[in-house]
Amino acid sequence: MSTFYQLVENIATPLVIGKILSVLPTIEKEYLVSFDYYPNSFPYVGFYSVIRFTNIAGPNDNEYNVSSVYLHSNGSLLISSFINGNGFRYYNTYAIALKQWINIEISQSLKCGIYIYRIKLNGTVVYLEVNDQSQRFQNIRVYASDFTLPSDGLIKNLYVFNGNA
Repeated sequence: MSTFYQLVENIATPLVIGKILSVLPTIEKEYLVSFDYYPNSFPYVGFYSVIRFTNIAGPNDNEYNVSSVYLHSNGSLLISSFINGNGFRYYNTYAIALKQWINIEISQSLKCGIYIYRIKLNGTVVYLEVNDQSQRFQNIRVYASDFTLPSDGLIKNLYVFNGNA
């Protein structure tokens, strides 16, 4: 069975600390998360939150991180997900352009009996990894942004597709 959740429509939505967009009943072993992100400026130092999917209500507990996206001061994105038992398995992207929309797609799909985790930027695959410990998550809070400082930016067209990703 597949389910589709449209969390943010085609409306530029500012990122606000601790802003819960939705609570999803599940994120299945096969899923697709897609959204458009518009960075207005890079952080002065460190990482600032864009979105986070988690099944906890508190900050800094990566054991329950399903997926998250942060913007670094160097312009790169840090995209983390629960992969192979690690709640903060991350990938750093190349530096993205300011004041331009970029599509970010995070997915996991079953291919030939193997779960493949994938990150795409603007339709181009930038990272692949086999997830030998894929799992189903329940009661997922979706934040834009999380409990840390939000990036200076906007999101739109955020959706989650559960099932054949």
